[in-house]
Amino acid sequence: MTTLWMFLLFLTLPALIVRCTVLHRHLAMRPSLLISYVVGVCQDFFITFEQLFLFALFRSLFPFAGDVLFWVFVLFATLLQLHLIVDAILHRKTAIRMEVSFLSLINDARCFLDSAKEKRIWRFLPIATLFVMIPAWSYWMFWDRLQAVSLDKEWLLIGGCLGIIGAIGHYFLPKKLSYATDQIVFQHQLHYVQKLFRFIKRKNDRTDMGLLKRIRFQSQNEKKSTPSSEYPLFKYTQGFSGEKVFDVCVGEGEKPHVIFLFMESFRGKNVGTLGAKNGASPHFDRLSQEGILFTDFYANSVRTSRSALSSLFGIPSDMDGSEVASKTKTPFIGIPQLMQEGGYQTSYLHNGPIEFEKQDQFFSLHGFDTVHGGETIAKDFPKIKPSSWGLPDECLMNHAANFLEANKETPQFLTLFTITNHHPWNLPAHYQPPAFPLEVSRIYRKYLNTFHYSDACLGLFVDLLREKGLLENTLLFVLGDHGYPMGEHNNFVEQRYLYEENIHVPLLIYGKGRIVEPKRITTPASQLDLVPTLMDLLGLHGFNLSIGSSLVRHLNERAVYFHNPYVFKNFGCRYGKYKFIYTRISQEVELYDLETDPEEKRNIARHHPKLVCDLLHGVKDYKRLFHHLYGDKRIVPMDEGAISPGSFTPAPLDLR
Repeated sequence: MTTLWMFLLFLTLPALIVRCTVLHRHLAMRPSLLISYVVGVCQDFFITFEQLFLFALFRSLFPFAGDVLFWVFVLFATLLQLHLIVDAILHRKTAIRMEVSFLSLINDARCFLDSAKEKRIWRFLPIATLFVMIPAWSYWMFWDRLQAVSLDKEWLLIGGCLGIIGAIGHYFLPKKLSYATDQIVFQHQLHYVQKLFRFIKRKNDRTDMGLLKRIRFQSQNEKKSTPSSEYPLFKYTQGFSGEKVFDVCVGEGEKPHVIFLFMESFRGKNVGTLGAKNGASPHFDRLSQEGILFTDFYANSVRTSRSALSSLFGIPSDMDGSEVASKTKTPFIGIPQLMQEGGYQTSYLHNGPIEFEKQDQFFSLHGFDTVHGGETIAKDFPKIKPSSWGLPDECLMNHAANFLEANKETPQFLTLFTITNHHPWNLPAHYQPPAFPLEVSRIYRKYLNTFHYSDACLGLFVDLLREKGLLENTLLFVLGDHGYPMGEHNNFVEQRYLYEENIHVPLLIYGKGRIVEPKRITTPASQLDLVPTLMDLLGLHGFNLSIGSSLVRHLNERAVYFHNPYVFKNFGCRYGKYKFIYTRISQEVELYDLETDPEEKRNIARHHPKLVCDLLHGVKDYKRLFHHLYGDKRIVPMDEGAISPGSFTPAPLDLR
């Protein structure tokens, strides 16, 4: 008995150290915190009990595999400790946990090297090495005595009680406290249990998803047909009607080049023409005076890959936090296929590692004829040393301008994603930004420097197009892929919350000599609206999935939805002047009047119960609809991997 407890204690020791030094660090002392200590320790020991149970089980099943079993369990315990230490570092540095979905990024680990250096992760290497050695030492020290281990009912009862206490604590403690203090492997196990229950609940939900889509998420001013009631997103768009709020001159049969330029972490709070005082976006500000600027525009979610999906295909990314990399063969149809059908050559150009999140596979399978990443672009700039995140943005701009010039005889649709304004915000050595206010933090100043640099690269790109005689035959959409918090709401991580600094970004439609009248449009909109907007501007017809509406037309007041599936699971919407946020794990609701409270500091939800109730139903329906459609694979009526929609015939028009 004593031997087993000693073994369990040694194997649990790293988790107990992390609990005392990281998980409960800086939390306000209150009764719930003390209870969370007890619950957390039970979870720590339960995970070790699981290892002991598995060892006893495998030893009884494979009594002849003594040495092999030793190394298998040393490796297993070592991997658990690595997971524990990575979670501890993430928690300490960013206040987020090592979520299950992050495991899909293991193959992309080298991309994070510069970010790890900025966070000075190397300081944790000694303790990480010690943590990794503890399992091997524990099994080596107790191996002979473990051979005689037999888990009788008493031990199973102790282990079961530890697990029950851990689970009850997780469900009954304040949810944000549970998120912060749960043993990470225990939290992952509960994640899969919850996922199973959600699967069962989804299968038993008899709600008509087609009806729900038509009631809540109906595109405005669109002439369309729906070929299949089983796939409520799948439609054929014939055109648009209604009063126009702006106009871009595109002659009948004319096919100007179209460029979607996504600016990394280009948040609205630092754009001068949207009210920022720091002067970080002079080129965007200048261009906005000649184009159509949307001042209240939103990213549909956080992370670049999610923004790409929403913008190019008009559909929200999934609701459960899994990465787009896991959906390389999920059939999405949208702008790339529509442009191909319209006679365009489609290209995706990015100055970062193209294999990150399997971008190369995803975009090649979803309507892009050409996919270029940092490795391809680097061939044009052999003297420039890339960071772990890629090449400076100026390389992308030069490569894209040269690519467009070389292929100008064929109408081109280019999708560009910049990277320099990504953490850790390292500037090219030759670039000298202006002196930003000293009162901002060092991190914020670095962000402003690369923000200014990316804006300068936008100016460079427009100048290159002008010099090459391409500008007047090009429609340019410039937008942020998502925002990035710089300490607002005590946050420096995009995966936390849904406040303005996370998702409010600018959208500019620029066409030299094509904008009938430059305008600032204050109607709330999002990346989900880009598919119908481009279709309306170019007169495109075809199959698509978009739940958005054409921004060319006057829109009735509507809710603009967005979500953050990480950390606290936030879902929200913008409705008129109001911003609503629902936090799923804690059931909290927030309502802000952005006209009087643009910093979102005064939650007025209790003063508007009816509005909150209506908006809460809306965001829950939004979550439920797309949770069902993704889970049941009801996006497009075709086998995964068969992306082309050419085999479908339009059904009669649905003008509702």
